[in-house]
Amino acid sequence: MHVESSCRHEFLEAFGLSSDMLPGVVAYSPAKRRYAVFRGAFTAPAIKDFAITLRNTIPMSERPAVGIGCTSNADEPDIIGPLTDSIGEGDAEDMLAEIQKEERERAAALAGALRLEAESEQLRVADLARQKEREEEAKRKKKNKKKKKKKKKDQEL
Repeated sequence: MHVESSCRHEFLEAFGLSSDMLPGVVAYSPAKRRYAVFRGAFTAPAIKDFAITLRNTIPMSERPAVGIGCTSNADEPDIIGPLTDSIGEGDAEDMLAEIQKEERERAAALAGALRLEAESEQLRVADLARQKEREEEAKRKKKNKKKKKKKKKDQEL
């Protein structure tokens, strides 16, 4: 719902807003009597994230009243749109399906990243094991070379 702020100061105040904080986005649950105020850049992704997560909701003691009529400008409509949800059932289902699809894609991307990280760690461990084997082989060869040199020296005496 969209409310003309110049006519509805009490309505704004019920959500902790004032005219200097506009434009504003508020999520309100009449059934739970809780609301959340969006703070941030007015971009579609930011507002969508706000609507999906809805953190830090604030309780309300009374349901805010919009009222009828506007004293500031009688020629302008004070409320644009219905006082009920502006999202139809089909739209809500489409939005939910889109959100679920994005979550599945995000989960798949994270699973892929974890798989790559695990494979990378396995390769790193295998490389370390091969390096250790090469170092041990080099030590054995050096030790054998010393033994042969000492044996040859002892035979010459």
